[in-house]
Amino acid sequence: MKTHVFCEMAMLGLGIWGTYSNTPLAQANQPLAEIPFARTSKTELNNFHVRLETSMGEIEVDLFPHFAPEHVRNFLRLSKLGFYDHTIWHRVVPGTIVQGGDLGTRIPPIRPEERTRYVHHLQPEFSQLKHEQGTLSMARAQALDSAETSFFICVIPQPSLDDKYTIFGKVISGMDVVKKLASVPIGKNEMPKKRIELLKAEVVEIKP
Repeated sequence: MKTHVFCEMAMLGLGIWGTYSNTPLAQANQPLAEIPFARTSKTELNNFHVRLETSMGEIEVDLFPHFAPEHVRNFLRLSKLGFYDHTIWHRVVPGTIVQGGDLGTRIPPIRPEERTRYVHHLQPEFSQLKHEQGTLSMARAQALDSAETSFFICVIPQPSLDDKYTIFGKVISGMDVVKKLASVPIGKNEMPKKRIELLKAEVVEIKP
């Protein structure tokens, strides 16, 4: 069963969905020390980017652990475990935002016990950062602490989202790909008519 929650965006009359399903790759009794990035410090988290390989090209994002450490930790963990691989970009507001990270769209699906082990609600980590072009931010349902896996990238500035959604990174290359994603034909619920995959989310270590 999958639930879609629509949150109003005050100025633009748009919404950021949180999409949740009961469908996740690991052992339920895995020790904390073996959970990716569980004990990585904020300073160490700053040494990683994530490269998003999509069916339309590559996007690389820098992450902001000093502003949103738990959101960065969560994104790195899900990427490292392969949870985002072969999910889809499930929502596009033309020329405005692109949204991905719905684990319910993954092929093959993630086992329920894996989701239970690694996916959890995130407390908001709002900051003075603004939703500008290329901003990477976390989608959520109506509750402030309901963010889990779904994220979005701003194609143009979205000031109405400031202080409402947690910003945890920004596109540093591939903005042209984001714009291509934002121009695809869409159908019901602003979902692209053609399946557009996030083929792989690869954690990239940045050497000091």
